Amino acid sequence: MLIEVITELNAPNTDKGNLLENLASEFLRTQGYEVSSQVRVAASELDLLCEHKVSKKQIYVECKAHKDNLSAKVLVNLLGTVDLHEYSEGWLVSTGPLGRDAKGFVEKWENKPPEKREKLSIYSPDRILNALLDAKIISSKPESKAQEMLSGHDLSLGKWILLITPWGKYWTCPVLKAGVPKFTSFFDALNGKPVTDEEFIDRVKLTDFSLKNLEPFVASSHDARQGNDNAGGAKSTAVVEVEYGEKWFDYRPARPEHFVGRKNEQRELLQFFTNIKNGKTNTRVFAIKGDSGIGKSSLIARIRDVTNKSQKPNNLFLYAVDVRAANDSSYIYSSLLAALRSASLDGFGSKEEFEVTDYIDPLQSESIKSFLDGCERKREIVIIVFDQFEELYSKAELFSVFEEVKKLMFSTIAASSSIVLGFAWKTDSTVPQDHPAYHMWHQLSDHRFEILLKPFSHSDAEQSLRIFENELGEKIRPELRKYLLENSQGYPWLLKKLCIHFYEQLRSGISQQQMANRSLDISSLFDQDLNHLTDAEMVCLKLVAQNAPMDWYEVLEIAGHEVVQSLQNKRVLIKHGDKLNLYWDIFKNYVLSGIIPSIPFTYIPQSPSLNALLHVSLELDDAEGKSIKELADSSKLQESTVRNIIHDLEQFGVIYISKSDITIDNHLSNLNARSILSSIRLVFKRHALTEILKKNNSVKPANTDQLINYLKSINPTAQYHIRTWTTYSKRMSAWLHAFGLITQTTSGIIYSDIGDIAGDDIKKWSGERKRIVFLGDTSPVKVVEALDLLKMGAKAQVSMKNMGYRNACAVLYRFRLLELTTAGEYRVPECNITGRSSMEAVWEEASKEESLKLVINKLKEGTLIKPLQIGEFVAESFGRTWKKLHGNESGIAFANGHCG
Repeated sequence: MLIEVITELNAPNTDKGNLLENLASEFLRTQGYEVSSQVRVAASELDLLCEHKVSKKQIYVECKAHKDNLSAKVLVNLLGTVDLHEYSEGWLVSTGPLGRDAKGFVEKWENKPPEKREKLSIYSPDRILNALLDAKIISSKPESKAQEMLSGHDLSLGKWILLITPWGKYWTCPVLKAGVPKFTSFFDALNGKPVTDEEFIDRVKLTDFSLKNLEPFVASSHDARQGNDNAGGAKSTAVVEVEYGEKWFDYRPARPEHFVGRKNEQRELLQFFTNIKNGKTNTRVFAIKGDSGIGKSSLIARIRDVTNKSQKPNNLFLYAVDVRAANDSSYIYSSLLAALRSASLDGFGSKEEFEVTDYIDPLQSESIKSFLDGCERKREIVIIVFDQFEELYSKAELFSVFEEVKKLMFSTIAASSSIVLGFAWKTDSTVPQDHPAYHMWHQLSDHRFEILLKPFSHSDAEQSLRIFENELGEKIRPELRKYLLENSQGYPWLLKKLCIHFYEQLRSGISQQQMANRSLDISSLFDQDLNHLTDAEMVCLKLVAQNAPMDWYEVLEIAGHEVVQSLQNKRVLIKHGDKLNLYWDIFKNYVLSGIIPSIPFTYIPQSPSLNALLHVSLELDDAEGKSIKELADSSKLQESTVRNIIHDLEQFGVIYISKSDITIDNHLSNLNARSILSSIRLVFKRHALTEILKKNNSVKPANTDQLINYLKSINPTAQYHIRTWTTYSKRMSAWLHAFGLITQTTSGIIYSDIGDIAGDDIKKWSGERKRIVFLGDTSPVKVVEALDLLKMGAKAQVSMKNMGYRNACAVLYRFRLLELTTAGEYRVPECNITGRSSMEAVWEEASKEESLKLVINKLKEGTLIKPLQIGEFVAESFGRTWKKLHGNESGIAFANGHCG
């Protein structure tokens, strides 16, 4: 049983002490003492100085009406006062719990010899209640009366409390629903009758009573079940656990298998739990702190996965609660019981029917204490984490929930047992200084272990993008990848936001090439942000954009706490220290001007020349991949040169690389020089150097030194010799000129966009792509078989390869009789399915090949030629073909319009 002294909220602190002193005086008088209160003796003030009417024995009584743990220092001081004034005894009358050091003092003191021990008497709540009952000052707790009221309903009683108020003494206890306090009942402590006075109940609501947030369970002397309908029908509080997303591109916290980075933080938390288990620390509270969207919830989900999957032999169980689901004060204790029940089902502690019977000190509830004792014996730790904790002080209607958290937190600190509390705390949220959370959270800084999450490192962001690419099933173009990495600013939420936008653009049919040219169409993303703002929020946002970074306190004063907090919650305003800014400079510029800058491209090509780059490009197609060695052999270039060219082509988005296979990217409309150069021209049009020249050198030429300085400014981390910078400047000048973006003068270069590839280069590179000489890498029969098979339905590229049709499909692709879909399947276009047989289609397309035309023309003239006469490459092709069809290698003739 407990004792609680309550007063009105605005009453002086001394009022509680006076109420407890009056109760103590009432008891002492029944024991034959005359009592003097607040006596000054030798420059000190004593609570109660009492003298027995018969023995004249003097005792000093100190009264402590408190809820927090009492320090041993109080006992030491009391003993000193007794010794100093040579009183016969000293009494401590305490309504609250003793701290760890005070419990140690009491245990040691009560083991002393009787003649020493009688100098100090400590009246805990249980001893006070027994004394009051023996003295007939109060009646026994009305257990049977209360149980009668609850009969017929699924309700139970919690721990009884003797309430000392300015209006009298009362028995009260919480009424439990599903083990959680939902209501409170009152009984007169003098006669045990139920209290029905609504005025009294209203008065109690205006005090610091620990159960005041619970609804009153009203009982009438005429109808003991009044109010039970509502009580019995009260619903259990549903607890929501922290969830994670189904896929990477889901705004919810990351799935454990998608979690990246935070290795130090994970190690520190797990070590903290191990230290608790091994008795190396008494700390039982920890906090995960960080700005909004920094990954606190994802870290919680990750640690939950790690601890729960490895609970044996680590013996750790973590239960993560989403505080945003809280709607009344019962949510916290419901979360506590849900966690304990889940842990018990997993074999932790002992099997119990969990109930929070002690509303003030919940971990001292009998069932919970028994469970934790079981965990202690088995060296098990149960961890409960409250995510989104700032919700409890950002909404006035949740203040009562915060009070319950405070009770549980103090109970956890006091118990120092096998239960650990964690809180995910948003550091960029605004806490009103008059809110109890503001002071409590700072007061408890010495009682908690803290983890501060910082922005992602570059390697963390890179790893996250690799996971995103796996989910997409394709690589992200280099310039888009760089744009995502640089502009996410280390914020996981912003990286995910940009990636989800990227994913949605792809899903809508926009290619990566188009996204790069349209600056990722980021304006539509910004419009989504702005469309969800109220008029007041929009005014505030523009104010900050115009003055960014703007003093946080100034914005609060102008726009109000609610508007600022809402903008922070929507993550359009970011708080850094005492300054507010928009989450992205590009977003700030869009709010002010409505303009989106292009995605800057800063790459410097490594190819020795455009001719070499085109030479390698034209060795590729978009069906069958080639390796760097194959390209080096066919282009007669060094492998190192080809490797540089391939790197350039990848940066320009011209090719696609899958393992070691390189193909032309399927966004190109034609596989010819003009199409390739036009695609690269679009990239160079938004090159950072082009933008600088456009801004600074549309009239005045830029010389080599200026070009070198420009290149250094857009590649600030590069450390090259001056000869290398000079080479790069000349190379960029040549490429920009070829792409029709500059004109060259004797004084330097001037920005001038002619709208197309330079005239001389158009002639040089015009015309259709020179097709590689047709070698007939498989037999016509195999090609026809493959076409017949694909006419029956699309087949995966890998499947056709496994069936032995790899080269046949390459021939059909060359003949444009099939196409390769983005899903990696070969498909015959509708126009090639009907109208002609597979044999006819293959022959018609084959007859267009230059290598075959040469032979066919000779054959049409009636010439019988041998394979070696028309060159080795044609000989091999036709030799294999003829042998496959007729087994005759003596020669080839033309008859009836067909090769035979």
